[in-house]
Formats: sequence, C-alpha cells, structure tokens
Amino acid sequence: MKRFFQTRLCGTFVVLCALTFGPMSARADIQTIRDSDSSVWGAFGPSFLNYKEPAEAPNLPDSEHGELPSLAAGLGYRGYKDLYFALEGSASFGDANYNGAYYYYPTVPFTGTTHEKIATVDGKIGKGFVLGRGAMLTPYLELGYRYWDRNFGDGDVEDYQNYDTLAGLMLQISPTPRLILSAYGSAGTTFGGQMDASPYTFKLGDSGIYKIGGKVGFDLTRKLEIFTTLDYDHFRYGQSPTAADGSYEPNSATEDTTVRVGLGYHYR
Repeated sequence: MKRFFQTRLCGTFVVLCALTFGPMSARADIQTIRDSDSSVWGAFGPSFLNYKEPAEAPNLPDSEHGELPSLAAGLGYRGYKDLYFALEGSASFGDANYNGAYYYYPTVPFTGTTHEKIATVDGKIGKGFVLGRGAMLTPYLELGYRYWDRNFGDGDVEDYQNYDTLAGLMLQISPTPRLILSAYGSAGTTFGGQMDASPYTFKLGDSGIYKIGGKVGFDLTRKLEIFTTLDYDHFRYGQSPTAADGSYEPNSATEDTTVRVGLGYHYR
C-alpha cells in the first residue's frame, strides 16, 4: 500500500510538471523566482503517515499507517541581496491503521484504528545566489516544531512533540517568465522530544532528520501563482528512560509523504 501510494503521488507530480512546462516558451527569468518567494500561500492534499516501533520478542512491534487530509499555509520574503525568509505551518488529521500490542500487555496483539492530529511549524532563513539568468541557489537554516496527537479511543491518548534544526539547500529554476521549478533538501537533528501518556512523560532521545521535496509553480497572473508540491520527511525518536512501572517508549521511525496543490499571492 505504501509503495502504491508514493508511486501515485510521484506520478501525479511528474504529470503536473509536464502539463505546466509543455506550452511555455524557452526564455528564462530570475524575477519570476523572486516574486514567487515573496508570497503568501495556502495548499491542501493527502499526507501518508508511516510510523514504526521495532521490538524484540516477547514484545510486539508497533506500526501505524494511513492517508490523512493535510492543509498548509505560509509566508515568504525574498529581500535585499536575495536574503530569504519563510514561515510555514501544516495540519493533518484523520484515521490511521494501527497494528501492534496493548500498552500494558506487550505480548497481547492489538489492531485497530487511531485518530490522528499532526501539526508542524517551520521557519527558514537563507541567502540566494543567482546562477545565470534563470536560476538561484539558496543555502538556508531551518528551525521547526512538530506535535502529534495519537488517540486510540476510550481515553487512551499519546501526545508526541519535538523540535528540529536543519541545514538545507534549495535550487530554483525559471525556464520561462511564468514557470518556477524548485528542488530542496535539508538534514539535521531533532531535540526536546517527549511523549505524554498519563500519568507519565517520556523524554525521547535526539536523532537524525532529513527532508526532501520539490515544487512546480505557474504564474496565472503577475500576482497569482498556482503550484503543486511533493515532500518527504524522515526522522527517528530515541528510546526513553524507564518509568516507575517499568514502561518506556522504544526507538521509532516516522515517515511523512505529502502532495499538495495550492495558490500563492505575490505581494511585492
């Protein structure tokens, strides 16, 4: 299911690239990039959550996966000497499939549906370097926050949260005055991670995180842009210390794959 979902997303992204690029002329324009980066925008689409907790016998591993509706919004600014600032947030919500074990009895299998609420906030700051007439390369630093409400029902709720800091690189190409193609990636570490499950709070170990993605944008007018994005995030949580009753939060890995379609307004 995961492979099918991601293949479908990638296929949709490639088709949109082809449809957008096809009818355009072949004149590059760096100002198109600057205008696109100085915009306020909103987008929506599906996000695929894939969460795994490995375990050794007699414990049973946990896994959780599902397709969740996702909304996002942001504000960007490309200013003096191509300094770059961006702030964006997202919210995903819906049901996921859970396959694992009861919390207090790890050897008893349990499958069911969990109710998910995931929110993220990310800020970026960078400096752009013009590469010829229609391309720009922007190294940037990123600071983010993630919150995940994992609800099993009947009052059984786990709340995860963490911060992350990353260094990234974004390449933008404008082969025509109305088209923007972007590719970006970043890597870093999580910190301040914890999971709240009454009556305990489990401190989670720091671990690596990386993000990759792409964007295709097309200016409908000088001020209005339609775009599509494809993003993949991967990170881990380290095992927590053991609580008074012997319970602990094990190592885990999380993947989020998201495709969205949105509109942006160039305010400069």
